[in-house]
Amino acid sequence: MTFSARPLISTRDLALFVDRAPQLQAAARGLRSGLNCAVTGDVGSGRTSFLHRVLADLRATGQEPARQVVARVGGATDAAAIVSAVSAELALIGFASPSVVPTGGIAGRTDALAALGSLGGQLEAAATTAAAGPVVIALDDVPAEAGMELFGALRDDLWQLPASWIATVPGARAAELLRPPADVFFEVRIDLVTLSDADAVALLRAREPDLDPGLTDHVVRAAGGNPRRLVDLARQVLAAPDAAEAMSGAVARRDAAIARLSRPAQVLAGELDALGAAAASDPALLDRMGWTRARAVQVFGELEDNGLVVHALESTGRGRPRKVFRLVDPSDFSRAEAG
Repeated sequence: MTFSARPLISTRDLALFVDRAPQLQAAARGLRSGLNCAVTGDVGSGRTSFLHRVLADLRATGQEPARQVVARVGGATDAAAIVSAVSAELALIGFASPSVVPTGGIAGRTDALAALGSLGGQLEAAATTAAAGPVVIALDDVPAEAGMELFGALRDDLWQLPASWIATVPGARAAELLRPPADVFFEVRIDLVTLSDADAVALLRAREPDLDPGLTDHVVRAAGGNPRRLVDLARQVLAAPDAAEAMSGAVARRDAAIARLSRPAQVLAGELDALGAAAASDPALLDRMGWTRARAVQVFGELEDNGLVVHALESTGRGRPRKVFRLVDPSDFSRAEAG
């Protein structure tokens, strides 16, 4: 895959995974013991890759693949939607339930409890037809509001199910999700911090052993230990190696400018880096950040006042066009700063 941006989710990707050994061991040890694990990290920190590597490590130590359920739930609006997504994944691997709740139109505690009842039947079937050890349910990109309902309001009901849970949570929403009463559900917590320079070099070498050392140094300095940024910048450097030094300097200057802003502005810049572009009214962005539209407008304004975003007007066919923002290109920012 060289410098593809896709997460490391398949068996053949295992050789490309770098570092995180203590965190991997802690997560696998907890899940084997029946404990629940929360994995937090900023945009691009490798949460999805980490999740799949933990599951691969469990399989390597004897866990049945059929006892692992992976559901990406970033768009879930409530607890029942998350549970239904897990039920659908269980049905795909042969553990269907006659009372599986449909994935759409579910709302309210009653529906969530009904969905949990259906899921419980499926998990009981899985627990009795596979080898010993807990069923592991892996949830990727849990929204804070839906996650708080599931792991907070329905915490005691979840504890009755024969399964261990591992959930990845965007760093921007981690504090909101991991507060009482949901906090005690996750006995193991792992934060994916930035990579050291040595591990960043190892990540690049694993994907491209012959990458020029000089180019590698430029990429590592500019990426700041963020795995996704490392991959993205390496791809750009390979396309234009003569521009590597200027590019790394421009990225560093833009990142330094972002670091001088408020914490909300820094987090929003990270989200834009991952999403490519967003508007203050985007529901997915507002959910991930836990903000109102007015708050998003305010923070976008801080980025724009400092020359760190540009916007284009996008017509939705109704009302006034909306502003869609993206981070300013590093080279454009450097030229504007110099001028």
